[in-house]
Amino acid sequence: MQGSGTNLTGVWVRRLSSGASNETATVAIQVPADYAGTGISGFTAPRLSIYWASNDTGKVNVDVAWRKINDMLLGDVGNSFRYNFRSGVPVASGNSETESYFSNPARTLVKQTVPEVTENDVWASGPGSVWNANDVIVITLHRNGGAPDDPNNGNMYILGIGYEYEADM
Repeated sequence: MQGSGTNLTGVWVRRLSSGASNETATVAIQVPADYAGTGISGFTAPRLSIYWASNDTGKVNVDVAWRKINDMLLGDVGNSFRYNFRSGVPVASGNSETESYFSNPARTLVKQTVPEVTENDVWASGPGSVWNANDVIVITLHRNGGAPDDPNNGNMYILGIGYEYEADM
């Protein structure tokens, strides 16, 4: 996002472009061995904090999907849609979608938490929706850069994904 590859101040990130390209970033994580749940009533998987920035100040349209890798190893290849953040979502929708934040000024790091806490929102259900200790989870972020509710004309830069959970130790 800034600096260069020739000095220690550079930050290397995954870029999701604007426009019709609809780019995707995927990562696999292992749920910690001491994972005992989300600590949130009704949640079978923790909220995710997606850290991102943009070189434009508009909001973005991003689908969040995840699935257990064991499902994929059994031949059920593909990820499962769980949530979306974008421009123009009604407040307190409660249906696995929320308003996108924006990187303003440009290149400012944003922490987008999904499902949205203030709306008591939920993950969309489906196969592999329950996380357990030691599961390997495949998380995919898909930017719908050509959609009308993605008014961001710049690149989206993914810095990281985090989550909090209850430990049994």
